[in-house]
Amino acid sequence: TAIDTLEHIEDLHPFLLMLGKRMSRGARFYHNDDFEHQEVSPMHFDHSEHLDEWLKKAGFLIWDEHWCIKA
Repeated sequence: TAIDTLEHIEDLHPFLLMLGKRMSRGARFYHNDDFEHQEVSPMHFDHSEHLDEWLKKAGFLIWDEHWCIKA
């Protein structure tokens, strides 16, 4: 579970690749992200454009906007 977490990771792609290697097949990953408020929270990194692509490269099947399953 990652609630309002991923937007704080500057190098998110390598982190997701590492997460994908460590999660068991069939494991579920829930994430709720706030990529849109950089002007209010300057410590947020907007990865929204690449998130789905990076999750797929890490071996996740995207179920909906918040849930993924490790393939």
